[in-house]
Amino acid sequence: MRACTLVVAAGLAAGCNQAFGLDPVALHGDASVDPTDGAATCEPIVAAEVAGSAAIDGVFARGVAGAARFGSRVFLVGTHDSRGTDGALAAIALPAASGATWATRSIGGDANDQLWAVASTGTELLAGGVTRSFQTSGFDEGLLLRIDPAGAMTSRRLRAGLAIQIRAVAVATAGEWWLAGTAGDVDGLLVRLAPAATNLTGHGFTIDGGRPLPRRVVDSPGDSFAPFVVGQVGGGTETAFVARIDSAPGDGDASWAVTVPMEVFDAAWFDESLWVAGNAGADGVLLRFDSVGQLHASWRVPLRPLHRVDRRGATTWLAGATGTGVFVATLAGDCVTGTDLAGLTPSQPLRAPLPLGLGDAVPYLVGRVGTSARAIPLGEDATATCGVPFTVARAPATMAATAATLTRAQIALFHEAVTAIGAVANVGDQATSCPPPP
Repeated sequence: MRACTLVVAAGLAAGCNQAFGLDPVALHGDASVDPTDGAATCEPIVAAEVAGSAAIDGVFARGVAGAARFGSRVFLVGTHDSRGTDGALAAIALPAASGATWATRSIGGDANDQLWAVASTGTELLAGGVTRSFQTSGFDEGLLLRIDPAGAMTSRRLRAGLAIQIRAVAVATAGEWWLAGTAGDVDGLLVRLAPAATNLTGHGFTIDGGRPLPRRVVDSPGDSFAPFVVGQVGGGTETAFVARIDSAPGDGDASWAVTVPMEVFDAAWFDESLWVAGNAGADGVLLRFDSVGQLHASWRVPLRPLHRVDRRGATTWLAGATGTGVFVATLAGDCVTGTDLAGLTPSQPLRAPLPLGLGDAVPYLVGRVGTSARAIPLGEDATATCGVPFTVARAPATMAATAATLTRAQIALFHEAVTAIGAVANVGDQATSCPPPP
């Protein structure tokens, strides 16, 4: 298997090697590039009483890596075992129903099995990660957990002649999904998953010859077969990549890639732009790209490293983590106003976007306190009970995006059923309050 895969990859690499001639961009003030309607001063918000958070104790000892709404509950995925060897899934009512319970599930066996990402169409849910308990290839295999519209839970794995890990999941079109992760020791991985398929074509890719570690995949409204993928290059925090990868070459080839000198956690498409969130040192950085990879503006958010950016209605939401806890905020013009939640920690052990749900009647932020997973409802202006309000003005940032060489090669993948679901415990939703400041 491995020899065949490598031969196929070598045969395609020469035809897929692409150096995209995008000019570096240095922004010395975003007003000349992409004007904003920011106010001269930012009015502070006032703390508001929002219904207390819900909690599940003892399930995610290493933190919540992802969250998505499915049915009437928020489903969480993460790591159950404190050794980092057992992925888990649980559901939580928000607001919590006193005394309500839901049987959480352990996903895996006696080796190393973890869930790192989850997405939902609203009626169907898919979570992804890695399994070593059920491997037949001798390599890491992608672990997938699906809950269908009837509530039935099934699990599958993705395998190839090299190690496969799933780091990001997103809804695609036509009832399909995007998966992004890693393939072997060199390549990033992009897969369009049809639930009924058994044989799939994966797209391995490198950025400037380095190994990409994807953190988010975003479906593209302009080309449903060419999603955006963002993450890090080489495993460090110094260089991030932003790319658009055409999974159906020959239909116009919309692929491009750029690199930026920062750490990137998240991306979202709205206002006809790809918004990218991350940090440079202790400050948050927000970038705005067009569909062909041109950087139009960059901003810095002082002392608020960003993990999430998304849109709810006409409001842009931000979330992230500082040295003392997490925060959530809204962006209006150049004004960032929000709530610091000291004592609430982001996902562990994998560095990943902080779970922030905006597709529901009540926005929510998910984190943990000790081994207790918390889902905290938020007000429409990013307020939360027990939180400390803050306000800052984002400032123009000089950020250079440089052209990158994107190398692609097809990888044959096999999508097979696996029995990887076992009970953990029947735990209760606990109606609690937000963690108070220290």
